[in-house]
Amino acid sequence: MGQRHEALRLQIEIAAPADRIWRAIAEPARVALWLGEGARLEPHAGGGFALPFGARTLAGTVRAAEPARRLVLGWPASAGEAALELALGPAADTDGTLVELLCAAGALAPAEHQECEARWCFRLEALRAAVEGGGSLFAACEALGVADDAIHAGEVAGAAEIAAHPREVHLVLAELARTAGEPVLCSVPAVRLVTLRVLAEPRAVSRIEYRLQRRGAASRVLVRQRGFSAGESWWSPEERARRVPALALAQRQEEERLAARLEWVRERLEPGALRLVREVAAPPEVLVRAVTEPAGLQAWLPGWHQAASAPGERFCWRPFAREPAEEPEAVAEPDWPAVEGRLCERSESGLTLEVEREPGEPPGAAPVLLELRLEPRLGGRSCRAELLGTGWALVPERAARARAVWHERAEALFAAAEGRLRLGLELHAPAALVHRALADPEAQGRWLDPSARPTPDGRGTVLRPAVGGGAWGARIDIEQSSPPHVLVWRWPWGGGAPERGQPVRARLLLRERRGGRCRLGLELEGLGAAEPAQRLARVVAERGRWSFWLASLRAYCEYGQGLVDHARFGHPLGPAGLAMRAHLGVPPARVYRAVLEPERPLVAVAGEPVRGFDAYPSGDWEIGAAWGRFLRLVPGAVLEYTMVARRPGEAEGPTLVRWELVASGAGTQLALTERGFWFDLPWELRRVHQARRWRFVLLELRLRTEGGASLVFPGVRPEIAEGAVRAERLLAAPPEAVWPALLEPERLARWLGTAVRLEAVPGGAWQLEGAAPPLPPSLGGRVVCAEPARRLVIAHPSSATGATMLLVLALAPGPAGGTQLRLVHRGFALEDPRAAAEHERFAAGWPALLERLAAAL
Repeated sequence: MGQRHEALRLQIEIAAPADRIWRAIAEPARVALWLGEGARLEPHAGGGFALPFGARTLAGTVRAAEPARRLVLGWPASAGEAALELALGPAADTDGTLVELLCAAGALAPAEHQECEARWCFRLEALRAAVEGGGSLFAACEALGVADDAIHAGEVAGAAEIAAHPREVHLVLAELARTAGEPVLCSVPAVRLVTLRVLAEPRAVSRIEYRLQRRGAASRVLVRQRGFSAGESWWSPEERARRVPALALAQRQEEERLAARLEWVRERLEPGALRLVREVAAPPEVLVRAVTEPAGLQAWLPGWHQAASAPGERFCWRPFAREPAEEPEAVAEPDWPAVEGRLCERSESGLTLEVEREPGEPPGAAPVLLELRLEPRLGGRSCRAELLGTGWALVPERAARARAVWHERAEALFAAAEGRLRLGLELHAPAALVHRALADPEAQGRWLDPSARPTPDGRGTVLRPAVGGGAWGARIDIEQSSPPHVLVWRWPWGGGAPERGQPVRARLLLRERRGGRCRLGLELEGLGAAEPAQRLARVVAERGRWSFWLASLRAYCEYGQGLVDHARFGHPLGPAGLAMRAHLGVPPARVYRAVLEPERPLVAVAGEPVRGFDAYPSGDWEIGAAWGRFLRLVPGAVLEYTMVARRPGEAEGPTLVRWELVASGAGTQLALTERGFWFDLPWELRRVHQARRWRFVLLELRLRTEGGASLVFPGVRPEIAEGAVRAERLLAAPPEAVWPALLEPERLARWLGTAVRLEAVPGGAWQLEGAAPPLPPSLGGRVVCAEPARRLVIAHPSSATGATMLLVLALAPGPAGGTQLRLVHRGFALEDPRAAAEHERFAAGWPALLERLAAAL
């Protein structure tokens, strides 16, 4: 291939695999993208080629072609044969491909050699643009009015660290390129951006490449602008005298321009990042464990978690961020929002997380990066913690919300690592009463422990050792008491004399609310201060104990009955719950009597045998596999009691159930809450199934009070699951004309089936025979709700599983006097294969049935 001093050797790295590069090299439709308009190449040995090369055309034969590896071209030259070899191989330290060009073009003069180098450099750039961006460098340069030897070898470079997500940096740089009129040759989101920029004087083009590298939650931007020269040897003296000074000046100007552009990007994006710096009295490893281990997560983000401990692993945090509010006919899975993503990096000095999904985020929201940087202090006993969050700066509303959420979570993380715990409680009692309950040993015996008695000096409380699992000492001292707002307790951790234990302090802060209510804030400090490795576990344990004790305090302050029976309710209350609401068309007194009906009570689940039922404060009850104790009964207003479940596969432990009844016109607004669920899988299953049971109970309550009927009949499981099928149809008739087609037997038979019994009142029978698929041939149920021309709700058993299902048909006025019909069919427990198959049948069948309804009108 000629003498070494005559050979031209060039290299370029392309961010693509070799087979993809070969397609751009050899496919006839793409050859012109890198060899120029009118180029021809037959990619096999013996094939011909022709390509424009400045003022002439190179034409010859293909000497060798090894797909995705090697291409050799040969053509006649003025001084012997010329040859060019293009070799493809893996690039070092990247996933790209190194393309090497070796050209021997005979005895070229130095000026010709440099011109040849310039033109082949341009074609390699064109190949990279075609592969990475799919565009034509030739077409871009032609549109800008520059030639194919216009990108020279000189370059300027710069770098910057920007506290922003690489995706954000890429978007802002692309926006700047569009504003400046720079054609984009390659754009790989969050990785790379390549543009062209014309230098006005002399008329030349430069190639600007931005490479983006993630550095934790920040970005490192490497920029290189190529296209400057001190003078090409083939320029005439006149050209050299005119162009060299101009290019030198342009090089300095472009260097300043690149620095100013990167600074503008920093000023645009960094204010939208979250940056939180704290001095934390805990070793760095405690903070890392708190984020990467399930037990550590519980200390600051209570929930059911799947942790990630190694880079690349996925995590799923399900914090108990809010409790669901559900209508019994608009039911869904309890709203348990998840924070999902992956662990990118982990070391002794910190970690980086990519969060792909956040509760409340719109669908398709871009991921964000969170980096926790830890710098040891005081010999590793404490650290400087910096939290950097990026990825939302370009959406101001999202940025403000995300910064507030993660700021709160970070403060909880730092507090847990230091052995601090904060809890809050709303009480329907005045602050003075709550303060007395906290400070008076006799009152403490009603909600904390029956052994409580005053110390001889009257400045504290003496308790039996190991109350609540060993957290308490034998004595609680009152350090500060400012009735009715402040109370500070102090006791040694682990029991015994103060000198043998680390002091723990509890600050109890009371704030008055309207209507005789107050809010209690609890701050615990010093949990395991001498043993950092045990802090997280102790914070988790204390959260459970105090959840139980605060619920007991509320029970005592609001109605004089606490939860201090440790033999029966020794398991602590968890922090999660569920809430359901319903409106019933009867007065509260009637609802109250229906819930406590001795023969058929609804305090746990409908239809199970009653083994004991003493409906008075401190009375016990037992229904089916659940039992508990009544705490407060205010006829027509409030019903509160404990519940312990003993069902296979579900966690056994106490929860607190509360019914609140408020008169609303001639009816009742009902709020049902159950609190105390914990954060492992058995408790999650119990929470889901309890939500399904309460949906059934509320529907049963509605039928009993409004229609005198019941959903409890053989073959029906007393649960309503969350899976649903939805369908909509715009009907040509008004709602008043559609309603009879849902209820009149003659019209119902035209599209759904023959009605055997159909009573359009709450509790009325609803039975079909010969129903159209996907309904079973025989289907019977009860009418739950029938509002003429508005809404029809029917409960029926599943033919596959026996579970209770709800069919909701809602009518609303549509355009042009028509009707918008919305159908929701609920009750599919999708974890059951039979229910999942039934769900698929109905999802396919209901749209067809609604078409039949439209045709029957």
